[in-house]
Amino acid sequence: MAGGRSSGWMGTLIGADVKSAMDFSSDDEELPQIYKPSSLSARATTNQTGPPSINKSSLHVSIIIDSDEDVEVTGTHGPSRGLGQMRKMNNKKAREEKALSKELEKQRKEQIRIAERERKKQMGGSKDCLQYLILMLDTRIVNSGGHGVAIFKACEALGIQYITKEQTVPFSITWSRQVTSINVSRENQVETVKSEQMEEDVLVLLPVADFVNFVQNHKKCGSELGGEPTLTNYVQTVKQHLPNSILSFVVIGMEKYFRDQKTKVQRKHREAVLSSERVTPCTDSDQGSVHRLDVEEV
Repeated sequence: MAGGRSSGWMGTLIGADVKSAMDFSSDDEELPQIYKPSSLSARATTNQTGPPSINKSSLHVSIIIDSDEDVEVTGTHGPSRGLGQMRKMNNKKAREEKALSKELEKQRKEQIRIAERERKKQMGGSKDCLQYLILMLDTRIVNSGGHGVAIFKACEALGIQYITKEQTVPFSITWSRQVTSINVSRENQVETVKSEQMEEDVLVLLPVADFVNFVQNHKKCGSELGGEPTLTNYVQTVKQHLPNSILSFVVIGMEKYFRDQKTKVQRKHREAVLSSERVTPCTDSDQGSVHRLDVEEV
């Protein structure tokens, strides 16, 4: 590099009309605007040798989050705009979850109402309760009692289901009912369980011949329990087999029995009148029959 004036690169920067061996021409391209050095005098005054400091308050940063909305975070003074956007998203999500929870609770209550309404119908709260009953008829009623057909027709007319099944007590009728139970799981889900529940009522049919035999034994033994079976000890035996049941005893055909006995007595009396021989009429006790008064006493 030639001397005469200021030497080195200092002369090139200070003297505007001095050309150095570096040959800075006037038509050279300008430096990029990323960094502009300040004047030498200003830098010398502040003793700065590097680039000037950056004002952090003017920093602007954009952060794009892969979601439905862009979240922009800025470094300006005051509340962050990005935090506000995130807060709005969280509030929106909380509202949606609350609405969903409210809807699920509404559905749960509706399911419980439906199940309770169904259970009320099953337990006799409406005229449709009979369709949930199942009548279980002892096979001996059908085979030897002669009342099976009449009972089946009555069940069909009332819309009651029926089956024949050998019962613990002979000539008895029991019932079961279809019921709906409600279970709520830990996840707050409503489950309905259908099952059969035995009814407490039990109907026991007594054949006329057995009932007449009980009454006759009662007339012989009085109120004391003897060796012969009576209606009293028969009832006690049934209670031992069905301790938790509500028992009802029915004698079907008793009126027919009284009519037949009356007809038989009248026939005997007419035969005695028409007969040429003197016939001593037999009493009812000799014939082994019972009267209405005997039945009432038992």
